[in-house]
Amino acid sequence: MQVRLEIGNGYTVCRLDGALDASTTLLLEEAMALMTSVPKLVIDFSEVLFVDSAALGTLVGGVRRVRDAGGEVAVCSIRPHVRRVLQLVGFDRMVPLVETLEEAQAILDAEPAPFVGVA
Repeated sequence: MQVRLEIGNGYTVCRLDGALDASTTLLLEEAMALMTSVPKLVIDFSEVLFVDSAALGTLVGGVRRVRDAGGEVAVCSIRPHVRRVLQLVGFDRMVPLVETLEEAQAILDAEPAPFVGVA
């Protein structure tokens, strides 16, 4: 698996390439750790060929950390067989799954800003 990060235009795009499985969870975990403080993260699955439960657990944990830090996440360009796996485990109830990068950016733009209390 390869991970490419692209930063610009107010978004960070994480492009994943290859199989997300037990043998690649460490790389995925390291990549998600780098993105913890990103306010708008799009994860591009266009080149993801396979996802197993170990990688899903790592992905869910990474998404939670991004959200805990005040960021939002959307996933785009998912192959049909990978989308089915994500839907079967309920990942689509946690993160928007959309067809294109532009749709993901639009969803992230529509997300309400995190509440900041006034002292």
